[in-house]
Amino acid sequence: MPGWRVAGYARIVEQAATRLRLIRAASEVAKLAYDEEMDIGAVQAQAEAAVLNTRGNGAGDHAIPNVIETVFAQAEERMNNPTDCPRISTGLRPLNRLLGSLQSGLYILAARPSMGKTALALQREIRAASNVAAAGGRVIVFTLKMSPVQLVERLACSWAEVSLRELLRGKLDQDAYARFVRAVGEINPMMKKN
Repeated sequence: MPGWRVAGYARIVEQAATRLRLIRAASEVAKLAYDEEMDIGAVQAQAEAAVLNTRGNGAGDHAIPNVIETVFAQAEERMNNPTDCPRISTGLRPLNRLLGSLQSGLYILAARPSMGKTALALQREIRAASNVAAAGGRVIVFTLKMSPVQLVERLACSWAEVSLRELLRGKLDQDAYARFVRAVGEINPMMKKN
């Protein structure tokens, strides 16, 4: 991506973050103003501080100097107990090497249209889900691209290594259909509701 676009996007993100901080500050000021038990001088001071804090970088307690102690503690724990590191295999060795396997958190996959983002994400998530489900955990997948039925069809086809196109056309042979049915059965326990 050309540098001028990156700088433009960065400005947009920065402006949106500032607006969000202002909205949060306004909400805090409103709550303070309605608190009739609080001294008005304290209300004004806290309201002023809330608005002035919107000029910061928004990092707050997450600024690097504030997290150094946590980073050292986690590194020491990993060094003392390397087998207890909370990592989840993606099932894709090159991706594991690149990411160091998955850790809890948010992962965003972005690319141009028709580059295989959904297919890659589903491959990664279904393998991670099977590992996490085996350990008693859960994985959640959000998609704005497809309905729940379409998502499960793609998951099952990926798991069974059968063609989604052939499934949608009703053209799976008996072996492929049996693999699809088996995959749905294996995926179902991972998708149970609370």
